[in-house]
Formats: sequence, C-alpha cells, structure tokens
Amino acid sequence: MFATKRNEGFTLIELMITVAIVGILSSTAVSLFLDQQLRAKRAEGMTQVESLAKMQRGYYGEFGQYTSHIPMPGPLPGTTARAWTPAADAVYSGLGFSPEGNVYFDYGVNAGCCVSNNCFTAEAYGDLDGANGLSVIAYFHPDSAGNDCPTQVLGYTAFDPSLGVNRYNEVFRHPLANQY
Repeated sequence: MFATKRNEGFTLIELMITVAIVGILSSTAVSLFLDQQLRAKRAEGMTQVESLAKMQRGYYGEFGQYTSHIPMPGPLPGTTARAWTPAADAVYSGLGFSPEGNVYFDYGVNAGCCVSNNCFTAEAYGDLDGANGLSVIAYFHPDSAGNDCPTQVLGYTAFDPSLGVNRYNEVFRHPLANQY
C-alpha cells in the first residue's frame, strides 16, 4: 500500500507565538534585573548614612557637639560611581568618615541648626537612574524638644507624608525625593 506523507516540524504560527512569549518573558526579566541593580546601588547610600549617624553620635560623645559637613565628593552625582577624593577625606577627617572604594552618592551632615544645637541630619544624594531627580536617603536625629535639621540640598525634614509622622533615628529614603 501507499504510505501517507507525514508532516513534521512546527508551523509558522507556532514559532511566532513561541518567539512572542520568549520576548515578553525576557523584557520582564530585564526590567526586574535593572530594578534590582538600582536597589543594590541604593543600599550603599543606606549603609553609609547609617555609618555617618553612628560617627556623629561618637563625635558628640567625645566633643559634646555635632559637626556639619558639606556633601562630598561632589559635584552632583550621576549614574556612575565616583572616587572618594582626597578633598572629601580632608572635609570628613575630623569625623573619621571615609567610604571604601567608589561611591554613587554624595554624603553630607547638617548639624546645629536647632535651638539647642543638639540635632543633626546625615544625608546622601544620588541620581542612580539618570532621571535628573535626586534621591535622598537621610537619618534625622532631633534634639530633646523634637526639633530636627533639614537636609542641606533639598531642605527635607523628618516628616514622612506617606506615613504622616516624623521619622527620627532611622535611615530611610525620603518619599518626596526621586526613588533612585
């Protein structure tokens, strides 16, 4: 008898559907990967601001006052890491703050701006996503009357409008600033 011809392989429609599914999955994975990269870079700022706050409290314990420092290493940060410069080391030498390696953020400390001079704000500024909006990570330490210092660059205070409360003595990304 005659053998029937058997069709093998995939149809063009099946291949197009497969390619579309792979494209959708890969675009989702890439955007999630990029978001995770930005979060990892933001972790640098969180860690260094916590370090600045601890150093400020230690400085206060030794000298009885807090100290202010302009944001360094300057100029305004971008999407690439920059070296912590000798000029930045000179500015922060009294406090003992010197991040290891390159940094994505500028770091500053604003102190003594409340009536008692017993408050400070440690802060980090960055533009990790290149969207021309600064992200602000801050630690606000108020005086005994609850007064705090605003951040140096954008003038933010400890008030978190998303929660409706002041956020004292904790490191957080300020919700009024850019996310990255």
